[in-house]
Amino acid sequence: MGRPPRIDIAGLIYHVTARGNYRQNIFRSEADKEHYIWLLAHYQQEYGVRLFAFVLMDNHVHLLLERPQSTSLGEIVKTLHGRFSKQINRERRQVGHLFQGRFYSLIVEEDAYLLELTRYIHLNPVRAGMVESPDQYRWGSARTYLGLDYYPFIDRTYLALFGQRPQTRYEKYKAFLAEGMIQKTNPMQNIQEGRFLASLEFIKQVKQAWEASL
Repeated sequence: MGRPPRIDIAGLIYHVTARGNYRQNIFRSEADKEHYIWLLAHYQQEYGVRLFAFVLMDNHVHLLLERPQSTSLGEIVKTLHGRFSKQINRERRQVGHLFQGRFYSLIVEEDAYLLELTRYIHLNPVRAGMVESPDQYRWGSARTYLGLDYYPFIDRTYLALFGQRPQTRYEKYKAFLAEGMIQKTNPMQNIQEGRFLASLEFIKQVKQAWEASL
């Protein structure tokens, strides 16, 4: 049985995961990752996407974003990954799919899970044993949240929850990440129906809105 149609509603928060075809590596070099980030910044601006967090692993990508009013989630990801795949296939002189079929997306209840998901995404390289702490990993938004680098296309609105002064926010977010490393919290354990990270009431509201739009 195939997956149900994707619920695609403007204003919802989505956690997108896209894997390499046959779980093979998407990125083989730093240049590959730099090119993906350039495209991510380009389409974030073109489509007006609120991008809260991202990380590039060797064989998969995590994006945490708000779907804009004018463009569907599917079109955004398809355009981004289509252009990246075309460039990579040309450079590698290969044909076929770079990404594995249909990307996976979770609808996220913003107030309950967004901040926790930024931590989950930023700790991916640590869980994979690639680095000892998230500040050591360049290929994501963690260092922007920690004030070490700056990607202007990242929406850091939720850092305001950690204090008024930028330095205070960075230090408290670093402690928030460290707490996650100790506790090994995993919000994915709370997934509902395979496509929601949300309360039952929120899921009900989303389904009603989706049905009304059809």
